[in-house]
Amino acid sequence: MKHFLISFLVFIVWAFFGLWIYSVLQSENSLAKTSITASENALNEKKYDSLPLYESKVDTDTITTKISTTDNSLAATTAKGFTATLKNGETLFSFKEGIQIKKDSKLITIPPSNANYLPFVKQYLEMNADKQVEIISLYSPSESFETPNHGYQRGNMLKNLMIKGGIPSERISVKSSIKDISFSPEGVADNGIQLQFKDYDPSAAVLDKEAIPENITVYPRYSGNQVLVNQRLKDLTTNVQQLMNLDPDLKLTVIGHTGNGGNANDNYDIALAHARQVRWYLVEKGGIDRNRIQAISEGEAKGIYSNNTERGRRLNQRIEIKFRK
Repeated sequence: MKHFLISFLVFIVWAFFGLWIYSVLQSENSLAKTSITASENALNEKKYDSLPLYESKVDTDTITTKISTTDNSLAATTAKGFTATLKNGETLFSFKEGIQIKKDSKLITIPPSNANYLPFVKQYLEMNADKQVEIISLYSPSESFETPNHGYQRGNMLKNLMIKGGIPSERISVKSSIKDISFSPEGVADNGIQLQFKDYDPSAAVLDKEAIPENITVYPRYSGNQVLVNQRLKDLTTNVQQLMNLDPDLKLTVIGHTGNGGNANDNYDIALAHARQVRWYLVEKGGIDRNRIQAISEGEAKGIYSNNTERGRRLNQRIEIKFRK
């Protein structure tokens, strides 16, 4: 009995000692886990703190700024109604009804509700002697080819009305812009002209008087990869020759475009071949200095019509002439 009691007491002592050892080890593990978790959290916080916080600003403010300050002319070509915008993108005035244009015609129709636009323009120009008004006038590649293009002719119609209304000619410039316009079955479209106020440039006003457009779009005849000589190409050559003679510093870029049929690389080469052929014709038949003409290709990249239809692809295959200094 005595030996049993001694053995039992030894067992109790070792049991308590074992429990104490176990509790100590558990506390150390818990402390280690807490330390590791805290370290991981700190690392994560540091990692997320290092992310560029300006990303959300790039997605919103910067893009909006680009549209309003550097792409105002693009915004003007898509505006609804009849609107005048300032250089910073702010709207000076806006009428619900737009100026109507008629396909293949220079005629424009100003709704009676827009009759009060002229006093707004005059007052702004009188208060801002360093500004001029630019008329942005649309035309479509589906319209008949004329020089100057229908967009410029329509813009010039509005310019003449403004001059009659008392606005000095040198404070008005005209810019034509090509766009896929949806004409009604009667050949009428709304929102054909918008206004934009910009810094006054006397040299631009002089060039505008000479009717030098920003660009000319032409649709030659094609046979395979060859540009055929037709009346449109002859008219283009005569017109470009006259414009280049008006300003000895004027240069031009011939840009070839295609639809998206076939391979993109092949389309690029085809468009470049077309541009070079037109350049050759302008030099050889128009007598234009070769050093004043550049030929480049945009391939299928800048279509102005949907490539989902044969008609759209055909209209995207075009030659664009851009004038530059």
